[in-house]
Amino acid sequence: MLLRFIYVVKHEELEYRVKNDLPYIERMSGFFKWWLNKNFGLHYDTLTDVLAVEHSLFRRLRFGLSDLIEHHRKKDKTAYHVYLAYFKPLISDCSIGYFVDNFGLIQWTDYTPTNLYNSKGDNTTTNANSSTNNDNDKRIRFFAIENCTKVSHIILHEVGRRRGIANKYNELIHEEWNKHISKVKEFEYYNSKYKRVDKDECVFATMSIPAY
Repeated sequence: MLLRFIYVVKHEELEYRVKNDLPYIERMSGFFKWWLNKNFGLHYDTLTDVLAVEHSLFRRLRFGLSDLIEHHRKKDKTAYHVYLAYFKPLISDCSIGYFVDNFGLIQWTDYTPTNLYNSKGDNTTTNANSSTNNDNDKRIRFFAIENCTKVSHIILHEVGRRRGIANKYNELIHEEWNKHISKVKEFEYYNSKYKRVDKDECVFATMSIPAY
């Protein structure tokens, strides 16, 4: 089975996104390959792609969900595609994004880098390098908590479908998610070696897996 993560970006932001976001998405792809195998015995090959949406006067004003569904069908409707997009669907049964057979969508949350210079305007190489490393760590934790968790949520909907328990399991997923959002329950945090760690050390994060 193939699980392909497709990062949907605006064409004018392509260079920035490929440089700053795609390396994490590629690492996240490997994590979910491990996570699905460990927790559900599902064996996926994983790939990452980028879909750059180019503005065109002949295109509809809003590139949206229907365009991605068509892209999924043309690319390979038998593969499981998770789209990481700069928008969310207007209507969905899931507050996190959208899902149907072999198709998932979440809105990828942007990370706004901190200023690399200190308040006095000092721009030494040492301070800049130190700030850059710190900012990269913050970016990774941000992506883990804000985006990786949402990916785990949308993937669990596909797991429920594959197990033939979608109707009941979808409700359990949302009940469990609400516990995380309301701070009743912590997300599950992992380091780069996929070991459970505290929040401030995490590289990846997922929601808790509902019992079924």
